[in-house]
Amino acid sequence: MTRSELWFADSSEEDESLLELARNRKKLRDASNPLELDSATFIKNFRLSKEAFVDLLSATEEMLQRCTRAKSIPNILKLATALRFCAQGSYQLSIGNENMLGLAQPTVSVVLSEVLDALENFICQRWIKFNYTEAEMQEAKSHFYSNTRFSGDFRPA
Repeated sequence: MTRSELWFADSSEEDESLLELARNRKKLRDASNPLELDSATFIKNFRLSKEAFVDLLSATEEMLQRCTRAKSIPNILKLATALRFCAQGSYQLSIGNENMLGLAQPTVSVVLSEVLDALENFICQRWIKFNYTEAEMQEAKSHFYSNTRFSGDFRPA
């Protein structure tokens, strides 16, 4: 066997193993329901209660893209993925390699972007408020400048 034949044979086997991995992830994803975890495990993995998760899911559902294709990710798994990433304080690859959610790292990246944008729009607008007076804003701006030597307007949203 020549080197080129060996290379092509290896490539075919690698492609087949990647397809098998994708099939297994889809099976895991389709069978996955994070709400089936017991309450203690759920809180340990996602850092909030099931009730808070369901409330957050219903509040952000319309901001998330709809599940329209066979390969698309249900919103419950999107939210679980983003919360798991934030709760773990790790890397996308480790979340993608977990058997709990069944997503590849590139998918985790796309899901994080979508869900974190939705959470930012939902949470920041409703629960995070900066009620500074003009004097407090000026003091914060001066403090920031004295620590960083960066100037600019300090205007909280």
